Amino acid sequence: MISRRNENLNVSENSLIIFGIISYLVIYIALFVINKLWINLENYYFLILSAYFIIFSLIYMKIKKLSINNLLISSSPLYRDRGIFIGILIFFYYIICSNLFVSIIGINTSPNSGLLIIPSIIIAIISSEIFFRGIIQRGLKIKFNKNVSIAIQALLWSMLKADFFLMTFSTIHLALIGLILIYPIGLLLGYVKEEWFLDSSISASLTAGIISIIILAI
Repeated sequence: MISRRNENLNVSENSLIIFGIISYLVIYIALFVINKLWINLENYYFLILSAYFIIFSLIYMKIKKLSINNLLISSSPLYRDRGIFIGILIFFYYIICSNLFVSIIGINTSPNSGLLIIPSIIIAIISSEIFFRGIIQRGLKIKFNKNVSIAIQALLWSMLKADFFLMTFSTIHLALIGLILIYPIGLLLGYVKEEWFLDSSISASLTAGIISIIILAI
């Protein structure tokens, strides 16, 4: 097991993290504008952003001379088991949020159930965990404290995970409601990563995603 003290954090990482955040926001806004004004990117949205997460993560690890184990920190089955439990709780939270939108606002938030969306969701879950929790949150701790770094990455992550609000709904206030509902999950996963390492937050996100896919398939 690699200890927390071997995470190899230093101030030179700051500019790389800032570049990663800015480039993510630029791509995010560009996809939103293209989707609204030109062509429907709903089925490809996750895949396009996942490609960016993977490319940036590989570049980051090469520059920092890190392996995936340096980011995961631990491979403890206990942490992964805790992550699975958190993932089940997150799934039920998603269900509550969806029901709120259907009953109060009258909008169905069920994602596209096409075959393309299933692998894209899995890829997005893993790549976004590495990008937001493994790299962005880790890097922000250089400049800020743990709580601030968790809060910032949770906001950025929430923009991605609330994508169906932003990609489908035409009104800004509905998009903001979506972000507010998703944001607590980003905070929870950030603290899960800090306490039980990245592999536990990955297992939590995967559990919630896989259960959702199974429910959709039934």
